[in-house]
Amino acid sequence: MILQYDFKAFAILGAMTFLLIFFTKIEYAFYFLLASRSIVDVFYDVEAAGDVRITQYMGVSVAALSLCYFLFSGYNVFRLSVNKVYGVFMGLSIIPIFFTQDFITGFGYWLKLLQGFLILNITILVVLKMEDKSYKKRMNAVCWCIIIALLIPFVLFLRNYLKGIHTELGGYIRYSTQDFGGYTNNFSYYLLAVFPIFLFFYSKSVKNSGKVLWFIILAIMLFIIYQTYTRNVWIGIAVLLLVWNLVRKNFKITVPVLCLIIFMAVFNPTVRDRFSDIYVILKTGSFFRLDPDLLSARIGIWQANFDYFLNYSTIIKKLFGNGFDIQSKIANLRLKDSIPEHNNYLTLLMTTGICGLSVYSLYLFTLFRESFKLFRYTKQFYFKCLSVVFISVLFAYVIICFFTHMLWKINFQYYFSAFAGLVIAANILEEKNRINADAQNPKFEANANE
Repeated sequence: MILQYDFKAFAILGAMTFLLIFFTKIEYAFYFLLASRSIVDVFYDVEAAGDVRITQYMGVSVAALSLCYFLFSGYNVFRLSVNKVYGVFMGLSIIPIFFTQDFITGFGYWLKLLQGFLILNITILVVLKMEDKSYKKRMNAVCWCIIIALLIPFVLFLRNYLKGIHTELGGYIRYSTQDFGGYTNNFSYYLLAVFPIFLFFYSKSVKNSGKVLWFIILAIMLFIIYQTYTRNVWIGIAVLLLVWNLVRKNFKITVPVLCLIIFMAVFNPTVRDRFSDIYVILKTGSFFRLDPDLLSARIGIWQANFDYFLNYSTIIKKLFGNGFDIQSKIANLRLKDSIPEHNNYLTLLMTTGICGLSVYSLYLFTLFRESFKLFRYTKQFYFKCLSVVFISVLFAYVIICFFTHMLWKINFQYYFSAFAGLVIAANILEEKNRINADAQNPKFEANANE
């Protein structure tokens, strides 16, 4: 109740602070934005005005200020290939807004997609803003801001854990931050977003003391992730660690990681349930004949969505999407309640159509290309570590997207986009270094004179 009464004063103070920093120095405003993102989730259910929540106000503010900054700074957004792809996706995603019954609702969903685009580009601008050697400090600052954002949900989780406050799901004890951010799994996706940052700091540590410290932090994070009972995040972390070791060709550690995954599969009952469901799915011949309760009722959700897409969507909507409120229509068709698709690719297919799904897949492919490009050509240990971790994050993201609607996990998308921005900025810096090295090469000058 105190939070609700003091909310407006708190929000006004926060907005004024952000505006002051923004017009003073964009770099510090961006750090403030990343570090304070979890504060917004504390007030997720508080209505700022009417039916509009603080997260929606924040989305509009970030979008407006970012676009103004791009305009006044003369930044050519679509000079980069990744932005061209993302820009096409954003353009295609405008169409489903008009297929959504409530325009404001449709615009709110589109605004979530836009924020990822803006965070990506502001990260690039912040890293490349000054033509000096301090870019590593700015990259580290971005990473530390993401870590700071974890503090509030971590304290809430720790309080619940120490007091024994938990929920039971499927007969299993589950510790979380309760309704923080509007849904129980919100804390888990903060952990998924921050874990790669810890892994990056561990990778680039040269001193043994630093490696030991970050290893202990990683172990604590793994224990907390296990306690949250979010199996999608478990899968993501397992894939991330496995790919990270394979890319580094550190096979000595890869074997223990594989053993850990097998151990969980054999001795954890909830993981065994998943493998049992997968066995039934592979054994059954027809997708629509599967038991709808398999994979925690995901099969039933997917069956209902595919049934609607194939039999009820028009050709136009198959191509460009059914609108961002399609869940409510499908609930009336096959299910008792409106339930999210629990599959990122299916979410994109249903809301933005075949075109939207195809372009977003191309965006992910572009990020893979950028990360492997950095891994292949960089000679800097710092950038090499950055590329290896982000490659691992991408593989984990692609796998997790089969089991949850990651597109709307806005806290994860913030930091996923920021990490992607760091990799793209590193590629730009590497390209500048290669051009400068070629320009100073006598053979290059001789060829240029000819």
